[in-house]
Amino acid sequence: MRYTPSDFTVRFLTTVLLLLFFEIIGATVLPSLFSYEYRFFFLGVFCIYIALEIPSSLQPYMLLVLCWIHSIFSVEGWAINCLIALILMVILSVIKDLIQLGTYISRALFYFIGLFIWDFFRVVIISLKSNSFESFAILVTDDLIANLLLALLTPILLLPLMGIWKVYKSIET
Repeated sequence: MRYTPSDFTVRFLTTVLLLLFFEIIGATVLPSLFSYEYRFFFLGVFCIYIALEIPSSLQPYMLLVLCWIHSIFSVEGWAINCLIALILMVILSVIKDLIQLGTYISRALFYFIGLFIWDFFRVVIISLKSNSFESFAILVTDDLIANLLLALLTPILLLPLMGIWKVYKSIET
């Protein structure tokens, strides 16, 4: 898949605007519907999608921009999320040829595992920074329900992203 620079820029800016929309919804509407305990981590879904589906040497920079956008709505620093996104991108680049995400269940399960790994790395980094592993298990399991709900909604949430990054193949006669 090759994109022209202008086409790539338009698609990426549309992706940034979509993340911005989801972050606004996640920061304003969803806390009024659910408890404040559940935070939906849309950045993780976007980063996993970019790592899996968009073959580009610009992936690290794309993840950096998305982490900056997320840091507007989060108390976590952008650097922690960017580091975790890069670690997860490297892991996914190794295993993406081995997985088949054709069904709703397989995609939801894979994204749930990816979000859990993201939370695990986040808790490890925060525990290392605070030099305290006392509440490690509580912090790891804290977002399991929100990640499960988000993973179940992921195939639906990915429809706009799939539409943005769709490659139109010319019909050869």
